[in-house]
Amino acid sequence: METREQLGTGTLVKQVVEIRPRKINLTIQGSFSHCCPNKGKHMKKRVDGNAKGKVGEREFAALLRSFGFEARRGQQFCGGNGDEDVVHSVPGMYFEVKRREKLNVREAYDQCVRDAKLSGDVPAVIHRCNRSKWMISLSAEHFLSLMRVIGEFETDRGSDV
Repeated sequence: METREQLGTGTLVKQVVEIRPRKINLTIQGSFSHCCPNKGKHMKKRVDGNAKGKVGEREFAALLRSFGFEARRGQQFCGGNGDEDVVHSVPGMYFEVKRREKLNVREAYDQCVRDAKLSGDVPAVIHRCNRSKWMISLSAEHFLSLMRVIGEFETDRGSDV
């Protein structure tokens, strides 16, 4: 086994080369962004899912505020206790916010339904992937009920004119 050490821009790079018949194992430990033209961007970084979820909740709260609703991230300590991800002023809606690349919408919706039962509000899963827009998932029955309410509101508003 052969070990080589290099010192580059203050970061120790250690290469361990093990040569076996027909097989070479190369292990690189430490940062090598100083010697890599892509600065290590081709390497996948481990993302803290909890932190990403918190950021997603804050982003969705900001989106609600941009549409004139009051909204802030809810204070959750253990999850699953019916606390909303985002405390908001949208009447009759319960939002479960998910910020994931791969989302099982059915599981997320089932969780949202369980949590929304305590409040009696319409459950809706708000979700998005990296570099994409927010999407909403709710049952067809709830969607059509909301459309009926909007239609009645538009009809009432038109008759007052």
